[in-house]
Amino acid sequence: MRWLPVGAEVVPEGGVHFRVWAPRRQRVTVLVEDAFRRRREFVGLEPEPDGYFSGTVEDAGAGTRYRYLLDD
Repeated sequence: MRWLPVGAEVVPEGGVHFRVWAPRRQRVTVLVEDAFRRRREFVGLEPEPDGYFSGTVEDAGAGTRYRYLLDD
């Protein structure tokens, strides 16, 4: 269960759930960056009804840097 309709939320089971509203886009990807471990991960979000995209990145946590990529 999310507290807010969009954004990044740490989930109790582990990881971060991302959700964004982008009704005019075909694809939304979240780029997760960890400068300490020199890691970059691209995770495609799944489309939902009404223009939302969402997904969970299990190895992300509080303070993780991220950005959305819209249609690449």
